[in-house]
Amino acid sequence: MFHDGNEVFPEGQSREVVADDVVYSIERFVNTEGAAVPSDFIAVYKSVEAIDDYTVQLNLSAPDGLLFAGGRGISSAAIYPREAVEQLGAEFSNHPIGTGPFEFVEFVPDDRVVLRRNEDYYITPYLDEVIFQIIPDTSVEALALEAGEVDMIHTVSDLDIPRFRDNPEFTLYDQQIYWSAAFLVFDLNVELFQNQDLRKAVALAIDGNNIIRAVYPQTAVDGCGMAGPGWPGYDPELCSKYFYYDPEESRAILEGLGYTDSNNNGIYDKDGEDLIIPIEGWNLPEMPRVLEAVVSQLNAAGIGTDLEIVEFGTWIDDYTRGPKKLMASSGFGGYGGMVSYWGPGGYGEGFGIVLEDAQALLAEAATLVNPEDTDPLIYQAQQIVFGGYYAIPLGFQTGYAAYSSRVHDFGGMYWWMNLVTDRNNTWVSD
Repeated sequence: MFHDGNEVFPEGQSREVVADDVVYSIERFVNTEGAAVPSDFIAVYKSVEAIDDYTVQLNLSAPDGLLFAGGRGISSAAIYPREAVEQLGAEFSNHPIGTGPFEFVEFVPDDRVVLRRNEDYYITPYLDEVIFQIIPDTSVEALALEAGEVDMIHTVSDLDIPRFRDNPEFTLYDQQIYWSAAFLVFDLNVELFQNQDLRKAVALAIDGNNIIRAVYPQTAVDGCGMAGPGWPGYDPELCSKYFYYDPEESRAILEGLGYTDSNNNGIYDKDGEDLIIPIEGWNLPEMPRVLEAVVSQLNAAGIGTDLEIVEFGTWIDDYTRGPKKLMASSGFGGYGGMVSYWGPGGYGEGFGIVLEDAQALLAEAATLVNPEDTDPLIYQAQQIVFGGYYAIPLGFQTGYAAYSSRVHDFGGMYWWMNLVTDRNNTWVSD
């Protein structure tokens, strides 16, 4: 049943969810301009149809092994009633109506989102209410948890991990995702970046794993690539094969390309112009510290830089419209990350990077469900992407959440917060 007690369904006047709702929601998910539809799904989606009131058929051009994986496929496609969208219009996003264990109450921008127990849910939630308090600063989040102002925080900063790890009043939850702590992507629309030797020279001048260890001493995980430890395609030797730190070899490559330091300013130049690498990253912790270390190492190797740290929203705009820079990012280390970034229709294409051999491997991997089958395909794709130095991985990182000892039967957190499922029903003691 859809949630009631709202503008569309007054209390006691809801209706059941039927196949037409699923069809409408998925079609809207796919066709709404600007919607973030995962590349694995959009690459194979043809249509969706209702067979009867309780059966939906997805018509795909090929199987999608990531269909229900977190953050991929249709895992983020919410199911909602057509009449809510038509009645509320643009306000629907601020007054969502769904079917889950908690109903929407209010959204106060930059402050909170409030949900209440759905009394009609097939599992009765133990929690009366859930409040998502918006606290932009992770250190302030940690203080709020310690003070008992919140019961759980989604992200624990590296500096705050020890204070919760050794305190019996809290549980530190290791999400064990192993995502890319940071990586740098070359925009091949920049002529300078079209030279693979130049890209390799930049890569060898950066000691990525040491930078990540220094910035994230509690959560850093050594390794290179985008498929992290424990995920299909992980290559434990990728760093030693392609991203070994060797500033002297970097210099030798640049000199072989005709660069010299003709004006003795410490930066290589060619044809009267200094070698300057434009770099952009967001201003959220700890990306500025990571990029400052990258800049320091590049400069020490004779490679000039022009670093721009921007607001996250500005970074998203620049990232999606073609940055014309060496662009910093993070994430994409989990299941399907390689597919969504380097596969057909992936983010890499926005940087002018279309690697047909890698895309073919990743497109095949996306059709498979068994990790043992996808592993060799993603492994080979990583060799193509990173062996060609189209991106520079700096290392991996695991993430931690923390919650009070008052919280019981918490179901974990990976993409979605599992408060009420068939396996758990979270509750809070006095």
